[in-house]
Amino acid sequence: MMNGFRNALTALTCRESNRLLNTAVSTIQADNAAFYIHYWGSSLSHNTNMRHHHSFFEACFVVDGSGVYREDEAEYPLRAGTLFLSRPHRWHQIVSEPDMALLWVGFELDETQSSPEMTALFRRLASTETFLAESAWNTPAALCWQALWLQAEQSPSLLRLIAPDLAKSLLLSLPALFAADLPEEGGAAEHDGGRHLFRQASLYIRDNLSRPLRLEEVAEYLHISGRQLTRIFRSHSGMSFGDYVTSERLKKAHYLLKNTDLTTHAIAEQVGFGSVHYFTKVFAAKRGLPPAAYRKQLRSPL
Repeated sequence: MMNGFRNALTALTCRESNRLLNTAVSTIQADNAAFYIHYWGSSLSHNTNMRHHHSFFEACFVVDGSGVYREDEAEYPLRAGTLFLSRPHRWHQIVSEPDMALLWVGFELDETQSSPEMTALFRRLASTETFLAESAWNTPAALCWQALWLQAEQSPSLLRLIAPDLAKSLLLSLPALFAADLPEEGGAAEHDGGRHLFRQASLYIRDNLSRPLRLEEVAEYLHISGRQLTRIFRSHSGMSFGDYVTSERLKKAHYLLKNTDLTTHAIAEQVGFGSVHYFTKVFAAKRGLPPAAYRKQLRSPL
């Protein structure tokens, strides 16, 4: 099917399929799960995008060509048949060769309309470290994706009837493809459940360092109580929530002092200290030197 599917893609069918799918499938309702679809997309020659992150999932399928997926500081090669998942709040970038044909969909689970089991499943998916599958042509997710685009190209009048079920099958197949390495939560896995929540909280903190970060805000994001989040941080980091946030701010400040020429004032803003005076006070107390002197030491020859 892979060759036939690639041959069926043209600039015209990509534009028309994008239009039809974005019109026909913007929400999905299953027995135990509901999804918001933020967008469907396809391109015969995907352009390299800027480094960015978002609050929802984005699944991508490489139909032809090659490129590189960058996440944080790591790089992963992309080739035809690769299916990969950008998880919420992860900084990432797709670097495309001129011939890379790509399909993508941005989505999130509506937890208010989904079962607790499905909510837990997609929260685990957000923290999985298995997020790229090569030679995925015959996986359920890729087959559903190909069927959606071929249906849009060959029988657009029927798309509204069958697209919701195909899209639902596509999204519900992703946890099995990417989250198989994650343990089930509950019972004997309660500690692992706390570990996953800690990882999600850590990512949220890292992605929002420039803002004031309150315990209640992060607990609300995770749909747990502040008291539970306090226990999770004590258990998995050995620090209080506040101390952990400060530690992450200082790590980012260290990186910016070492690798950029940003002023101390700009760094204080980027890492969320609010004022240069407070930044300097905390930094000097933890690192032994004020930021400017620390930068000079970092850059001086041995």
